[in-house]
Amino acid sequence: MRRKSIGKPLQYNPEKNLRKEKDLWRYRLSVGDLVEMKVGGLAIVIEVRGDDYEFYGTDALVPRVKIMYCDDSSYDKCSSYRIERMLSETR
Repeated sequence: MRRKSIGKPLQYNPEKNLRKEKDLWRYRLSVGDLVEMKVGGLAIVIEVRGDDYEFYGTDALVPRVKIMYCDDSSYDKCSSYRIERMLSETR
């Protein structure tokens, strides 16, 4: 997949931007991650879209994810900001 650039992407220093530093895990979600949702319940990430962290660095847009809830097997699409925390942090 080719990426279009309208110039050099902005690169923030995470040490100077504490909000970005604490939210870096949101940019690194991948398929198969077990997450806890803000509305409650557990879900498994089954698709990640808009994951451009490696291209844009910490100035990346937060990825959109497709999840499957563990309790009732329903599907949903949402921004990764609706995820409270990642439970499978083995990386």
